[in-house]
Amino acid sequence: MNLQRGKRAMRLMAGATGFALVLACYAVVSTHYRRTGLMAPDESFYTVAAKAVSQGQRPYVDFAYTQMPVLPYLSALGLKLAGSSMASQRLWSSIGGGIGLLLLGLAVTRRTGKLEAGLLAAFIVAASPRWTFLQSMGVWCGTTGMLCNAALAAVLWPGNLWRRTAVLAVCGSAAIGCRLSCAPSIAALCLSLLIEAGTVRRALRALGLCLGVGVAMIAPLAWPDLEAFAFMNWTFHMSSKMSHPVGIRLMQWWDVSPAVIVLCACSLFTAVKLASSRAFFELALLLAGVVGLVVPMVPSSAWGVYISAGVPLAAAAALVALYRSGYAPRSAHRFAIAALPFLSLLHTLPLEVPEGATREVEEVAAFLRTSVGKGPVLTAAGIVAVESGRPLVEGTHMGAFSAMAPPDASQARRYHMTTPALLAEAVRRGEPAAVVRMVEPEAWRNWNFNHALPAMVPQPVEEATAFENAIDECYIPVWRASTMEVLVPRTYGPNKGEPVEKP
Repeated sequence: MNLQRGKRAMRLMAGATGFALVLACYAVVSTHYRRTGLMAPDESFYTVAAKAVSQGQRPYVDFAYTQMPVLPYLSALGLKLAGSSMASQRLWSSIGGGIGLLLLGLAVTRRTGKLEAGLLAAFIVAASPRWTFLQSMGVWCGTTGMLCNAALAAVLWPGNLWRRTAVLAVCGSAAIGCRLSCAPSIAALCLSLLIEAGTVRRALRALGLCLGVGVAMIAPLAWPDLEAFAFMNWTFHMSSKMSHPVGIRLMQWWDVSPAVIVLCACSLFTAVKLASSRAFFELALLLAGVVGLVVPMVPSSAWGVYISAGVPLAAAAALVALYRSGYAPRSAHRFAIAALPFLSLLHTLPLEVPEGATREVEEVAAFLRTSVGKGPVLTAAGIVAVESGRPLVEGTHMGAFSAMAPPDASQARRYHMTTPALLAEAVRRGEPAAVVRMVEPEAWRNWNFNHALPAMVPQPVEEATAFENAIDECYIPVWRASTMEVLVPRTYGPNKGEPVEKP
């Protein structure tokens, strides 16, 4: 008896040590990219939406938000706990990514009965720099990925079917409520659990529970303005004319986690054996992994980031399939063989700002607080308004993604968005207390409301020029950071058009 307890204690210690090392690896890489990762154009609007929700506003009804409605409420909780800065938003997201990794490793270990399988699943995901970079940005990836991994753990963990179905329903619905592109993966995960139900009646009851929870969770947030909800989450995205060549999409896709992609591709060779042994659960799980890696990249406008939530699912599906089929290495060389996917970690690293990506935002926000009078801020980088405690000019909650084409002015007003002409009018009225404009590098300048949404094509030259001319006529630059400049009204305001020093 004492010998068995000793062995159990040794296994627990080995598992705890292994997962601690994996999480330490993730923490080191995540901390690095939280500090240095180049700010994404959409990083601002997630923080702006969270701030708006924390102040009692509702997506679609009170402000534009082109994603599913659950994430702003979860992010608002993060703002209350960690603060409303870009750094705190990134921290909240990276914590979600770390929790998701732990759930992934534990679930694979529990399903396969092999600690090495769980550690391998978690490590090849954590050691993928681009994937960890995405978890460390203040966007959807960390929180949504954590929810997807919780749903995955519910499917893989043995035990009572109804408790697991309930967890899958809640976490899966929340993941879809954060990001609609998670829906195919969650549906495939549901298929795995329905297969395990054993009978048609039990499967239908489980499916009903999942659908019911999903409707109950998302409908109250969508119902107040169902038309806007449908427009923002479907019509808006399907109207995009932005198209990336297949080669570019493949490069971005590969770069997120080459190790997981290699492992998942290898696991597909187990499909025949799984089918012959009637391992339908593992086949459905493998399908979910493939769906998570492939379906989000189908639209021609897709970016590699879209598979972020599917990467852990693909790693889990691959390892469960390999161990269930008997193809997993069992010899003394198994650790060396398992290390082969690590070779594919040699790939392009994310872009960085060595001096600190959040520092400039903090400096601009400090300048707005101390040197600019009260009033809204006009900027495509809404995070500086959040950090400075300033409101945004009406219609600009989506930051760089706020301006619709000039003929769509009525539609823009309906959905709380704007156009260059409406922005020019606000500028000539002197509505903004300050304009924060992106100036360097040259590509960064294009995000100054120069994309006509939802087509994502350049605004008409005359409209964009008229907007810029209005700013130059009515506002004067008074302070500049490395990539942004601050302008204040020429004829009024606390500075009277006079330059001020950096705070």
